[in-house]
Amino acid sequence: MRRVSNNITIFLKIFIPTFWFVFFTSFLVAIFLIDPDKIPFMGSWQFRTGYVIMYILFGLFLYFTFMKLLRVDMGPEKFYASNYMKTYAYDYSNIQKIDEQNYGIFKLIVIHLNSKGSLGNRITFIPSYKNYEFFINGHKELFEHLIDKENA
Repeated sequence: MRRVSNNITIFLKIFIPTFWFVFFTSFLVAIFLIDPDKIPFMGSWQFRTGYVIMYILFGLFLYFTFMKLLRVDMGPEKFYASNYMKTYAYDYSNIQKIDEQNYGIFKLIVIHLNSKGSLGNRITFIPSYKNYEFFINGHKELFEHLIDKENA
């Protein structure tokens, strides 16, 4: 079995959201608990409203981007997707298509499944370029059903 997702996934999925929610939630509570007379800028309704809007928008951004990333390992019989709490095994025959999206600095792989699994019907990960390419090129027979669909 070979890990095909990048090591930065754990940093993006666990560390950044945890750090952000702990620090900025503490600050959110603080700005509502402080006496507006002591720190007038942070006690104003404009600052509080702006901060709450920014807090919600960035929280949604984290949820729909970093927190959707998964760790992916591929083996000769099945591939495994993990959210760092649980790991689920999937058959290669359950893959409908694989999308590779290049964003310049990094590449994003989205595996679309035929049927919804425990982690949904899409598995999104940032590939480790060396491990992902090595596995795909070394096990082309596992992905023949995808090549046949492309050529049809």
